[in-house]
Amino acid sequence: MSDYDLPELPSDEELGIAGLSEEDFADDDSPDAIPDSPPADAGASKATPPPSPPPADPAESRAAPPPSGPSGPAWRGPLTLVLLLVATWWMRPVGTMPGTEPANAPDDVFASARAMTELVEIARVPHPPGSPEHARVRGVLLERLRELGLEAEVQTTTYLRRGTPDEARGATVRNLIARVPGSASTGAVVLTAHYDSRAFAPGAGDDATGVVTILETLRALQTAPQLRNDLIVLITDAEELGLLGARAFVESHPWMDEVRLVISVEMRGGGGPSVMFETNTENGWIMERLAAADPHPLANSVSMEVYRRLPNDTDFTPFREAGIQGLNFAAIGRAHVYHQSYDNPENLDERTLQHHGARVLAMTRDLGDADLTTVEAPAHAFVTLPIVGLVSWPVSWSLGFTGALAVLLLVTGAVTWMRGGRLRSLVTGLVLGLVTTGVTAGAGHGLFVWARGRHPEYGSLSGSAFHVEGWYLLALLGLAIAVTTVAFGAVRNRVHRGGVFLGAMLPVAVAAIAAGVAAPEAAANLQGPVAAGLFGVLVVSLAGPKRDGGWAAWSIGLLTAAVVVAFLVVLIELVWLAMSFSLAAGLGILIATTLLLIAPALDALHSPNRWWAPVATVIAAAAFTGAGALTATPSASRPAPSTLIYVQDQGGPGATVEASWVSRPDAGLDWARTATAAALTEERTLEGLELGSGSWTVSDAPALTLPSPRITVTGDTVVDGRRRLSLAVDPGLGAESVFFALESPAGFEAIGDASFADGEG
Repeated sequence: MSDYDLPELPSDEELGIAGLSEEDFADDDSPDAIPDSPPADAGASKATPPPSPPPADPAESRAAPPPSGPSGPAWRGPLTLVLLLVATWWMRPVGTMPGTEPANAPDDVFASARAMTELVEIARVPHPPGSPEHARVRGVLLERLRELGLEAEVQTTTYLRRGTPDEARGATVRNLIARVPGSASTGAVVLTAHYDSRAFAPGAGDDATGVVTILETLRALQTAPQLRNDLIVLITDAEELGLLGARAFVESHPWMDEVRLVISVEMRGGGGPSVMFETNTENGWIMERLAAADPHPLANSVSMEVYRRLPNDTDFTPFREAGIQGLNFAAIGRAHVYHQSYDNPENLDERTLQHHGARVLAMTRDLGDADLTTVEAPAHAFVTLPIVGLVSWPVSWSLGFTGALAVLLLVTGAVTWMRGGRLRSLVTGLVLGLVTTGVTAGAGHGLFVWARGRHPEYGSLSGSAFHVEGWYLLALLGLAIAVTTVAFGAVRNRVHRGGVFLGAMLPVAVAAIAAGVAAPEAAANLQGPVAAGLFGVLVVSLAGPKRDGGWAAWSIGLLTAAVVVAFLVVLIELVWLAMSFSLAAGLGILIATTLLLIAPALDALHSPNRWWAPVATVIAAAAFTGAGALTATPSASRPAPSTLIYVQDQGGPGATVEASWVSRPDAGLDWARTATAAALTEERTLEGLELGSGSWTVSDAPALTLPSPRITVTGDTVVDGRRRLSLAVDPGLGAESVFFALESPAGFEAIGDASFADGEG
């Protein structure tokens, strides 16, 4: 081997590059820029002189941008996508649901099969207050409570409530009440659900599920020693009319003075996991009990923020307003059956019943044996995470978490800067993040607008936009992945990757820090994912010039992505179930936020090339959209909306009786025409008939011979300058309900023995 004399290499000062950073070297802003290959004859001889100094302008000496290339081995990209999708699917809230238990399960466990037998008996047909079926269901429940050895009673009272200055409602409520004495009670625990249904809904989900959950819980409790505390069973009436039964108990029943805690069981739909979505304020004590005793927890303090913005209340509301602490459980999946004629046992997911029951039984046992002397403690925030379970901590800690997150953001920025990230990469990432989020939100809204024009049920459902929405959510996810990979792929060989990722996450990080101050109960849903995302950026920046970062960086990137997904997949699904796909733009923002926070892991999707992932996910999105469109076809489980009402106006004495068929001008109009052989072509509004707003189609109908309502004036006096009438009303039809329309300023003061006082019952 010959020993050549090598020429001395020039210094940085001689080359004019002293003090320049990696980002100053390359147009691509990347620490792994690769210079052009030298000419073939370069360095062929030891006599080659050293190169001349470059021009003074550093820009002219920058190396050429590196060639586009994969991020690691060819298989790494597909494997990354598969792992992330599998993790997302596995971490969904539905994963918290236990399997069903058969009728021959051990006596001390909650068995959904046993409860379903009772549910079928309750939810045969609609049973609104005042109906014969309502009375039958009440009799069935009284008999069942007595079979369980309880002395059940019926609280019968007339309850009135003025909802607005122009609206008042009242009903004779019949609550079913029983008491299980404790061995040394420190207060009473109430188990409550309602047994009435809507006028057209059998009420299997809402709320026969809650009722049979309580019955099966009572049966299972009898296999164990007596609880320490008294247990009050409250099966309320007239919940669908405005929580009238629960309000009547809270305001007038003598047992209310002993109530320390309440467990409410509700349903808004026909399936999905059981969610503990509401407590009262100062919930620290009860959240610690829930975290310790709940066998299948699912709770997130952000749900209380969402619920406060929904036009919904449950029987928990009067107790909360009275200052009673408690747990409010509900399931909100299969929301298309909510308040519909097909809210029947066939459309109920038995796993939901098992989830409700397992949780309620466990918490009844725990709270039934607890010391209830003090059930208030400083408020807690809480989240449920896969594997970890329910995590609860004082809200006062949120400021500390917020400060730590701010420090992590600064450290990540400093490390990224030291490793070559500069303002250009940060701004590029910031713009990419905002554009990606905006495009994904727009895609979500566009998908929703497209779908609503193809689904005849849109606008007629109470709990969701469409009968089946999951396909569209998957399509939106596919589009979001495509948008994100295309956007970041366009710049990944032009700018510093760590700087781009940090810039993309910056708005979310700032929002998470702000949430720690403005909404500490909900902040963890952003702060946890942002912390994981920033750690992923740290790994990318520290990995150095290797484009793929090596095995370690890839593995750590996947782990940080899993943490992000663990937080946000639960949040996204709960928001979707609560708000429906009508909020597609908002769901798009949440999905895009998730993808931005896992951008370091998604960088592997550019292997084996930058186009396979967006092409594959766009194809998948198209397939999911097609599958969603197929569900628009009406079926027995997804019927087209239809409304048909017979209206007869008796008029006054000697007046001509007028009868009409009334239907909505929607997809069910042809069915209504066939059923009545009527034209149903005239459209008009029907004021004063309590049929809601909007246009109706009307046709003449044959008049029936019906008894006319009778109103008898039994008193006519003047009090304080105002005329007071006492009326005796006989509907004449055995009607379940009666509506009055009075001209202002007339109004009701009392119904029966109950009077309105200060705007309330």
